Amino acid sequence: MKLVLDTKSFVDAVAWVSKGVDNKDDRSYIALVVDANGIGRLTHTNSLSFIECSVTVNSIELEKDEDGVSLPLSASFVKRFASTLKNHSEPLTFSKDLNDPKASLVVTRPQENYTIPLLDSRIGSKPEYEVIGEISDGEYFDAITKLSKLTDPINAGVFPVIGTVDLNLSLENKSVTLMATDRYALGEIVLPFEPKKKAKFFENPRHLLLSEERAALIAPSKGAVDTLELIYEEKSQKFGYNFPDGRIILFALSTAEPLAYGGIKTKSTSSLAGSALLSSAELRNAISSVSSLAYDEASIILTFSKKGVIISDTKDTNSLRVNIQESEGLEKPLVVRFTRVILNEALSPISSNRIRLKWSDAKSAFIFEPVFDDDIAAENVFLLAIPEQD
Repeated sequence: MKLVLDTKSFVDAVAWVSKGVDNKDDRSYIALVVDANGIGRLTHTNSLSFIECSVTVNSIELEKDEDGVSLPLSASFVKRFASTLKNHSEPLTFSKDLNDPKASLVVTRPQENYTIPLLDSRIGSKPEYEVIGEISDGEYFDAITKLSKLTDPINAGVFPVIGTVDLNLSLENKSVTLMATDRYALGEIVLPFEPKKKAKFFENPRHLLLSEERAALIAPSKGAVDTLELIYEEKSQKFGYNFPDGRIILFALSTAEPLAYGGIKTKSTSSLAGSALLSSAELRNAISSVSSLAYDEASIILTFSKKGVIISDTKDTNSLRVNIQESEGLEKPLVVRFTRVILNEALSPISSNRIRLKWSDAKSAFIFEPVFDDDIAAENVFLLAIPEQD
Protein backbone atom coordinates (compact mmCIF):
# COMPACT_ATOMS: atom_id res chain seq x y z
CA MET A 1 0.00 0.00 0.00
CA LYS A 2 1.19 3.46 -0.87
CA LEU A 3 -0.81 6.52 0.05
CA VAL A 4 -0.06 10.21 -0.56
CA LEU A 5 -1.94 12.78 1.54
CA ASP A 6 -2.09 16.57 1.43
CA THR A 7 -0.21 17.72 4.54
CA LYS A 8 -2.38 20.72 5.43
CA SER A 9 -5.53 18.63 5.10
CA PHE A 10 -3.99 15.99 7.38
CA VAL A 11 -2.89 18.51 10.04
CA ASP A 12 -6.31 20.22 10.07
CA ALA A 13 -8.07 16.86 10.36
CA VAL A 14 -5.86 15.80 13.30
CA ALA A 15 -6.64 19.06 15.11
CA TRP A 16 -10.38 18.51 14.62
CA VAL A 17 -10.51 14.82 15.54
CA SER A 18 -8.30 15.36 18.59
CA LYS A 19 -11.16 17.28 20.24
CA GLY A 20 -12.67 13.96 21.31
CA VAL A 21 -9.46 12.20 22.35
CA ASP A 22 -8.83 11.37 25.99
CA ASN A 23 -5.24 12.49 26.56
CA LYS A 24 -4.95 10.25 29.62
CA ASP A 25 -5.78 7.09 27.66
CA ASP A 26 -2.63 5.54 26.18
CA ARG A 27 -4.76 3.24 24.02
CA SER A 28 -6.73 6.08 22.46
CA TYR A 29 -6.48 6.01 18.68
CA ILE A 30 -7.10 8.11 15.58
CA ALA A 31 -8.03 5.99 12.58
CA LEU A 32 -6.86 6.72 9.05
CA VAL A 33 -9.48 5.33 6.66
CA VAL A 34 -9.25 5.53 2.86
CA ASP A 35 -11.43 3.54 0.48
CA ALA A 36 -10.30 2.09 -2.84
CA ASN A 37 -11.57 5.20 -4.67
CA GLY A 38 -9.26 7.47 -2.69
CA ILE A 39 -11.92 9.00 -0.36
CA GLY A 40 -10.10 9.55 2.93
CA ARG A 41 -10.94 10.58 6.48
CA LEU A 42 -9.61 10.58 10.01
CA THR A 43 -11.96 9.34 12.73
CA HIS A 44 -12.06 8.81 16.46
CA THR A 45 -14.79 7.17 18.51
CA ASN A 46 -15.39 6.41 22.16
CA SER A 47 -18.41 5.89 24.42
CA LEU A 48 -19.29 9.61 24.39
CA SER A 49 -18.55 10.82 20.90
CA PHE A 50 -17.73 10.09 17.26
CA ILE A 51 -15.68 12.65 15.33
CA GLU A 52 -14.71 12.53 11.67
CA CYS A 53 -12.90 14.84 9.27
CA SER A 54 -12.16 14.33 5.59
CA VAL A 55 -8.57 14.39 4.33
CA THR A 56 -7.38 15.10 0.79
CA VAL A 57 -5.82 12.04 -0.86
CA ASN A 58 -3.45 12.89 -3.70
CA SER A 59 -3.00 9.27 -4.80
CA ILE A 60 -3.44 5.69 -3.60
CA GLU A 61 -1.85 2.42 -4.71
CA LEU A 62 -3.24 -0.89 -3.43
CA GLU A 63 -2.41 -4.54 -4.03
CA LYS A 64 -5.00 -6.68 -5.80
CA ASP A 65 -6.31 -8.19 -2.56
CA GLU A 66 -6.60 -4.85 -0.78
CA ASP A 67 -9.93 -2.99 -0.84
CA GLY A 68 -8.88 0.06 1.16
CA VAL A 69 -6.86 1.35 4.10
CA SER A 70 -8.01 1.21 7.71
CA LEU A 71 -5.23 1.98 10.21
CA PRO A 72 -5.60 2.64 13.98
CA LEU A 73 -2.84 5.11 14.84
CA SER A 74 -1.75 6.05 18.35
CA ALA A 75 -3.61 9.30 19.07
CA SER A 76 -0.90 10.80 21.26
CA PHE A 77 1.78 10.03 18.66
CA VAL A 78 -0.29 11.38 15.75
CA LYS A 79 -0.94 14.66 17.60
CA ARG A 80 2.78 15.13 18.29
CA PHE A 81 3.65 14.09 14.73
CA ALA A 82 1.18 16.58 13.21
CA SER A 83 2.63 19.39 15.31
CA THR A 84 6.06 18.85 13.69
CA LEU A 85 4.73 19.32 10.14
CA LYS A 86 5.47 23.01 9.65
CA ASN A 87 5.89 22.94 5.86
CA HIS A 88 2.44 22.10 4.47
CA SER A 89 3.47 22.30 0.83
CA GLU A 90 5.24 18.92 0.89
CA PRO A 91 2.83 15.94 0.76
CA LEU A 92 2.95 12.96 3.13
CA THR A 93 3.62 9.49 1.72
CA PHE A 94 2.33 6.55 3.79
CA SER A 95 3.49 3.03 2.93
CA LYS A 96 2.84 -0.37 4.52
CA ASP A 97 2.37 -4.03 3.67
CA LEU A 98 -1.28 -4.42 4.67
CA ASN A 99 -1.02 -8.23 4.46
CA ASP A 100 1.61 -8.25 7.21
CA PRO A 101 0.03 -7.04 10.50
CA LYS A 102 3.48 -6.71 12.08
CA ALA A 103 4.80 -4.40 9.38
CA SER A 104 5.30 -0.80 10.49
CA LEU A 105 3.67 2.20 8.87
CA VAL A 106 6.33 4.37 7.29
CA VAL A 107 5.69 8.04 6.53
CA THR A 108 8.10 9.97 4.34
CA ARG A 109 8.62 13.47 2.98
CA PRO A 110 11.69 14.88 1.22
CA GLN A 111 14.61 14.38 3.63
CA GLU A 112 12.23 13.14 6.34
CA ASN A 113 11.36 9.64 7.47
CA TYR A 114 8.98 8.56 10.27
CA THR A 115 7.68 5.29 11.64
CA ILE A 116 4.22 5.54 13.21
CA PRO A 117 3.14 2.78 15.62
CA LEU A 118 -0.12 1.01 14.90
CA LEU A 119 -2.42 -0.08 17.71
CA ASP A 120 -4.05 -3.47 17.94
CA SER A 121 -7.49 -1.88 18.01
CA ARG A 122 -10.80 -2.55 16.35
CA ILE A 123 -11.79 0.62 14.51
CA GLY A 124 -15.33 1.66 15.30
CA SER A 125 -17.73 1.67 12.36
CA LYS A 126 -19.29 4.89 11.13
CA PRO A 127 -22.59 5.54 12.98
CA GLU A 128 -25.82 5.30 11.03
CA TYR A 129 -27.31 8.71 11.67
CA GLU A 130 -30.11 10.66 10.04
CA VAL A 131 -30.27 14.36 9.16
CA ILE A 132 -33.05 16.00 11.19
CA GLY A 133 -32.71 19.48 9.73
CA GLU A 134 -30.56 22.42 8.64
CA ILE A 135 -29.62 25.61 10.47
CA SER A 136 -27.22 28.54 10.03
CA ASP A 137 -24.04 27.51 11.84
CA GLY A 138 -23.12 31.12 12.64
CA GLU A 139 -26.41 31.86 14.41
CA TYR A 140 -26.58 28.45 16.05
CA PHE A 141 -23.10 28.43 17.59
CA ASP A 142 -23.40 32.07 18.59
CA ALA A 143 -26.53 31.12 20.57
CA ILE A 144 -24.84 28.03 22.04
CA THR A 145 -21.84 30.12 23.14
CA LYS A 146 -24.04 32.74 24.79
CA LEU A 147 -26.28 30.29 26.60
CA SER A 148 -23.39 28.11 27.75
CA LYS A 149 -22.44 31.03 30.00
CA LEU A 150 -25.74 30.52 31.86
CA THR A 151 -25.08 26.86 32.66
CA ASP A 152 -23.73 25.85 36.05
CA PRO A 153 -21.46 22.80 35.58
CA ILE A 154 -20.20 23.04 39.18
CA ASN A 155 -23.65 22.23 40.56
CA ALA A 156 -24.69 19.99 37.67
CA GLY A 157 -24.10 16.88 39.77
CA VAL A 158 -26.84 17.98 42.18
CA PHE A 159 -29.07 19.71 39.61
CA PRO A 160 -28.20 18.06 36.25
CA VAL A 161 -30.50 20.24 34.17
CA ILE A 162 -28.69 23.48 35.12
CA GLY A 163 -25.50 22.11 33.59
CA THR A 164 -27.08 21.81 30.15
CA VAL A 165 -28.30 23.76 27.13
CA ASP A 166 -31.80 22.56 26.25
CA LEU A 167 -32.73 22.25 22.54
CA ASN A 168 -36.38 21.87 21.54
CA LEU A 169 -36.85 21.32 17.78
CA SER A 170 -40.28 22.19 16.38
CA LEU A 171 -41.38 20.62 13.11
CA GLU A 172 -44.54 22.75 12.92
CA ASN A 173 -42.93 26.12 13.72
CA LYS A 174 -39.69 25.39 11.86
CA SER A 175 -37.70 26.65 14.83
CA VAL A 176 -35.16 25.58 17.43
CA THR A 177 -35.64 26.90 20.97
CA LEU A 178 -32.42 26.93 23.00
CA MET A 179 -32.62 27.46 26.76
CA ALA A 180 -30.21 27.48 29.70
CA THR A 181 -30.46 28.42 33.36
CA ASP A 182 -28.32 28.51 36.50
CA ARG A 183 -31.33 28.67 38.89
CA TYR A 184 -31.13 32.49 39.15
CA ALA A 185 -30.80 33.58 35.52
CA LEU A 186 -32.61 32.09 32.55
CA GLY A 187 -32.02 32.63 28.84
CA GLU A 188 -33.90 31.54 25.75
CA ILE A 189 -33.05 32.05 22.08
CA VAL A 190 -35.30 30.97 19.21
CA LEU A 191 -33.72 30.37 15.79
CA PRO A 192 -35.20 29.51 12.38
CA PHE A 193 -34.69 25.87 11.45
CA GLU A 194 -35.45 23.87 8.32
CA PRO A 195 -36.52 20.38 9.51
CA LYS A 196 -36.45 17.20 7.48
CA LYS A 197 -40.13 16.31 7.65
CA LYS A 198 -39.55 12.61 6.98
CA ALA A 199 -36.94 12.21 9.72
CA LYS A 200 -37.89 9.48 12.21
CA PHE A 201 -36.70 11.79 14.99
CA PHE A 202 -39.96 13.75 14.75
CA GLU A 203 -42.11 10.63 15.23
CA ASN A 204 -41.14 10.82 18.90
CA PRO A 205 -40.13 14.47 19.46
CA ARG A 206 -38.00 15.15 22.52
CA HIS A 207 -35.77 17.74 24.13
CA LEU A 208 -32.03 17.44 23.46
CA LEU A 209 -29.97 18.34 26.51
CA LEU A 210 -26.36 19.23 25.75
CA SER A 211 -24.06 19.10 28.76
CA GLU A 212 -22.06 22.30 29.19
CA GLU A 213 -18.74 20.88 28.01
CA ARG A 214 -20.41 19.25 24.97
CA ALA A 215 -22.38 22.38 24.09
CA ALA A 216 -19.18 24.42 23.95
CA LEU A 217 -17.06 21.67 22.40
CA ILE A 218 -17.38 22.68 18.77
CA ALA A 219 -17.38 26.14 17.21
CA PRO A 220 -17.46 27.09 13.53
CA SER A 221 -14.52 28.70 11.81
CA LYS A 222 -14.38 32.48 12.09
CA GLY A 223 -16.82 34.23 9.80
CA ALA A 224 -18.56 30.99 8.83
CA VAL A 225 -22.06 31.45 7.42
CA ASP A 226 -22.58 27.97 6.04
CA THR A 227 -25.66 25.85 6.58
CA LEU A 228 -25.13 23.19 9.20
CA GLU A 229 -26.91 19.82 9.26
CA LEU A 230 -28.18 18.68 12.65
CA ILE A 231 -27.90 14.89 12.86
CA TYR A 232 -29.14 12.21 15.26
CA GLU A 233 -28.28 8.55 15.81
CA GLU A 234 -31.24 6.71 17.26
CA LYS A 235 -29.36 3.57 18.36
CA SER A 236 -26.98 5.29 20.76
CA GLN A 237 -29.09 8.47 21.11
CA LYS A 238 -26.24 10.70 20.04
CA PHE A 239 -26.76 14.17 18.56
CA GLY A 240 -24.35 16.19 16.47
CA TYR A 241 -23.40 18.19 13.40
CA ASN A 242 -22.47 17.50 9.80
CA PHE A 243 -20.45 20.41 8.40
CA PRO A 244 -20.34 21.08 4.64
CA ASP A 245 -16.52 20.79 4.63
CA GLY A 246 -16.47 17.10 5.61
CA ARG A 247 -16.39 17.40 9.41
CA ILE A 248 -18.79 15.33 11.51
CA ILE A 249 -19.33 15.08 15.24
CA LEU A 250 -21.81 13.00 17.22
CA PHE A 251 -21.88 13.07 21.00
CA ALA A 252 -23.86 11.67 23.90
CA LEU A 253 -26.62 13.81 25.38
CA SER A 254 -27.23 14.58 29.04
CA THR A 255 -29.63 12.17 30.75
CA ALA A 256 -31.24 14.94 32.87
CA GLU A 257 -34.95 15.64 32.62
CA PRO A 258 -35.89 18.81 30.65
CA LEU A 259 -36.70 21.85 32.76
CA ALA A 260 -40.33 22.99 32.67
CA TYR A 261 -39.66 26.73 32.39
CA GLY A 262 -42.67 27.80 30.34
CA GLY A 263 -44.57 28.77 33.48
CA ILE A 264 -41.70 30.94 34.68
CA LYS A 265 -41.67 32.86 31.41
CA THR A 266 -45.46 33.25 31.30
CA LYS A 267 -45.61 34.53 34.88
CA SER A 268 -42.72 36.95 34.28
CA THR A 269 -44.34 38.58 31.24
CA SER A 270 -47.99 38.60 32.37
CA SER A 271 -47.91 41.54 34.82
CA LEU A 272 -45.14 43.93 33.77
CA ALA A 273 -45.36 47.30 35.53
CA GLY A 274 -42.31 49.23 34.27
CA SER A 275 -39.29 49.37 32.00
CA ALA A 276 -36.08 51.31 31.38
CA LEU A 277 -33.98 51.56 28.22
CA LEU A 278 -30.22 51.87 28.88
CA SER A 279 -26.89 51.77 27.13
CA SER A 280 -25.47 48.24 27.51
CA ALA A 281 -21.88 49.52 27.63
CA GLU A 282 -22.65 52.19 30.27
CA LEU A 283 -24.51 49.69 32.44
CA ARG A 284 -21.70 47.11 32.22
CA ASN A 285 -19.02 49.73 32.97
CA ALA A 286 -20.92 51.05 35.98
CA ILE A 287 -21.42 47.56 37.41
CA SER A 288 -17.76 46.71 36.82
CA SER A 289 -16.51 49.94 38.41
CA VAL A 290 -18.66 49.64 41.52
CA SER A 291 -17.80 45.95 41.84
CA SER A 292 -14.09 46.76 41.69
CA LEU A 293 -14.39 49.44 44.37
CA ALA A 294 -16.56 47.22 46.58
CA TYR A 295 -14.57 44.07 45.92
CA ASP A 296 -15.57 42.47 49.26
CA GLU A 297 -19.33 42.72 48.56
CA ALA A 298 -21.36 40.16 46.64
CA SER A 299 -24.34 42.35 45.75
CA ILE A 300 -25.17 45.35 43.57
CA ILE A 301 -28.11 47.71 44.14
CA LEU A 302 -29.97 49.34 41.23
CA THR A 303 -32.12 52.39 42.06
CA PHE A 304 -34.42 53.36 39.18
CA SER A 305 -35.94 56.82 38.84
CA LYS A 306 -36.81 59.18 36.00
CA LYS A 307 -33.37 60.81 36.44
CA GLY A 308 -31.53 57.56 35.73
CA VAL A 309 -30.31 54.34 37.34
CA ILE A 310 -27.94 54.60 40.31
CA ILE A 311 -25.58 51.60 40.50
CA SER A 312 -24.23 51.25 44.04
CA ASP A 313 -22.82 48.82 46.57
CA THR A 314 -24.84 47.69 49.58
CA LYS A 315 -23.14 50.24 51.89
CA ASP A 316 -23.89 53.07 49.43
CA THR A 317 -20.26 54.21 49.60
CA ASN A 318 -19.65 53.82 45.86
CA SER A 319 -22.17 54.69 43.18
CA LEU A 320 -22.45 55.65 39.50
CA ARG A 321 -25.42 56.89 37.51
CA VAL A 322 -26.47 55.54 34.12
CA ASN A 323 -28.84 57.66 32.01
CA ILE A 324 -32.23 56.23 31.10
CA GLN A 325 -33.15 56.83 27.45
CA GLU A 326 -36.81 55.78 27.79
CA SER A 327 -38.86 54.64 30.77
CA GLU A 328 -42.32 53.52 31.87
CA GLY A 329 -43.83 53.07 35.31
CA LEU A 330 -41.26 55.13 37.22
CA GLU A 331 -43.57 57.55 39.01
CA LYS A 332 -41.90 56.28 42.20
CA PRO A 333 -38.26 55.17 42.58
CA LEU A 334 -37.65 51.41 42.42
CA VAL A 335 -34.83 49.77 44.39
CA VAL A 336 -33.71 46.25 43.49
CA ARG A 337 -30.75 44.16 44.64
CA PHE A 338 -28.95 41.56 42.51
CA THR A 339 -25.96 39.41 43.29
CA ARG A 340 -23.05 40.51 41.10
CA VAL A 341 -22.75 37.04 39.56
CA ILE A 342 -26.40 36.91 38.50
CA LEU A 343 -26.34 40.42 37.07
CA ASN A 344 -23.21 39.72 35.00
CA GLU A 345 -24.56 36.39 33.78
CA ALA A 346 -27.82 37.99 32.64
CA LEU A 347 -25.87 40.65 30.73
CA SER A 348 -23.27 38.29 29.23
CA PRO A 349 -25.38 36.99 26.30
CA ILE A 350 -26.35 40.53 25.19
CA SER A 351 -24.44 41.87 22.19
CA SER A 352 -26.71 44.83 21.28
CA ASN A 353 -25.77 48.43 22.09
CA ARG A 354 -28.85 48.99 24.23
CA ILE A 355 -30.83 46.94 26.71
CA ARG A 356 -34.35 47.34 28.08
CA LEU A 357 -35.00 46.13 31.62
CA LYS A 358 -38.61 45.16 32.41
CA TRP A 359 -40.13 44.33 35.78
CA SER A 360 -43.28 43.69 37.77
CA ASP A 361 -41.81 44.66 41.15
CA ALA A 362 -38.50 44.62 43.02
CA LYS A 363 -38.92 40.99 44.12
CA SER A 364 -39.99 39.38 40.84
CA ALA A 365 -37.77 38.30 37.97
CA PHE A 366 -36.42 41.06 35.70
CA ILE A 367 -36.42 40.69 31.92
CA PHE A 368 -33.25 41.78 30.08
CA GLU A 369 -34.27 42.62 26.50
CA PRO A 370 -31.62 43.36 23.83
CA VAL A 371 -32.57 46.40 21.68
CA PHE A 372 -30.89 47.17 18.36
CA ASP A 373 -29.98 50.59 16.95
CA ASP A 374 -33.18 50.72 14.87
CA ASP A 375 -35.23 50.47 18.12
CA ILE A 376 -36.27 46.91 17.30
CA ALA A 377 -36.11 44.47 20.22
CA ALA A 378 -34.56 41.03 19.72
CA GLU A 379 -37.80 39.06 19.76
CA ASN A 380 -35.97 35.74 19.50
CA VAL A 381 -33.96 36.38 22.71
CA PHE A 382 -35.46 36.09 26.20
CA LEU A 383 -33.27 36.68 29.28
CA LEU A 384 -34.40 36.57 32.88
CA ALA A 385 -32.67 37.35 36.20
CA ILE A 386 -34.06 36.95 39.73
CA PRO A 387 -33.30 39.66 42.30
CA GLU A 388 -32.04 38.85 45.78
CA GLN A 389 -34.70 38.34 48.41
CA ASP A 390 -34.51 39.73 51.96
